[in-house]
Amino acid sequence: MHLAGFAPAFTLSLCDSERSRKPPVPIASVVMCNFKKKEKMGNLRAKSLIEKHGFKDSDLTTPQHDKILLWSVENIEEIINAVIVKEKIKFKIEAIEPEFAITDFNGYRNKSIIGFLDLYVRFVTEKTDKFEPQTYRIGIEIKSKILSVGETIRQLNFYKEFSNNHYWIIISPDDRFQDFFEKQNIKFYKYKEDSELF
Repeated sequence: MHLAGFAPAFTLSLCDSERSRKPPVPIASVVMCNFKKKEKMGNLRAKSLIEKHGFKDSDLTTPQHDKILLWSVENIEEIINAVIVKEKIKFKIEAIEPEFAITDFNGYRNKSIIGFLDLYVRFVTEKTDKFEPQTYRIGIEIKSKILSVGETIRQLNFYKEFSNNHYWIIISPDDRFQDFFEKQNIKFYKYKEDSELF
């Protein structure tokens, strides 16, 4: 029976007709796609603040950097004696942490990573007749080679803005700029190549 006065509420186009023949996309595929997008965004957010500002320390991935780092951990008392204490007072290491995260809190429970110190050290001096025990914090950067003085200074100055260390030390076999660093209140310890770890 044909009803001349009846018209459908909507019309089905050829495009709609073609789509109607295709099977629906599985929900799992949609979820996985969204997960990958979020994972990618998460990786971007995972960068430290100093990396977002364009600084990348390529020295971190070199075997020489690891060698100096391991040697420094084993000989940290010698380093502190040489550049800070200078045999004037006895001290004890309270903490030593390689690849120490410098963080900043932006609001309630919102913590961001500023960057990573090669080595963080905390030591306390021994009580004497004249002085009470004092606790000191040290930030240490290791460089197998000083490729750029300006870049090294910028890196340490950036870290200083977000930390309260008493001393900053560069450990490197490359001592060409030692005087310059020390004038910037950055202590320097020359790593000697004959200090073999392996």
